[in-house]
Amino acid sequence: MALPNIVGINFVESEKRLLEAGFVVGEVSGRKSYRMKSASVKGVAVKNGEMLPRGSIIDMVFP
Repeated sequence: MALPNIVGINFVESEKRLLEAGFVVGEVSGRKSYRMKSASVKGVAVKNGEMLPRGSIIDMVFP
């Protein structure tokens, strides 16, 4: 499945998009009130639109 556009938006919208697409929210670091800085799976950076297995755990980093 393609990772939805989550980098660069706020936590609430990022979480919603991930769950709707069949992904799992993993660790969240930083201030959730800011826009997401980066996302990763098992410590490896991922980008918007990248193909990942359904159910992948997505960690999110906010500034």
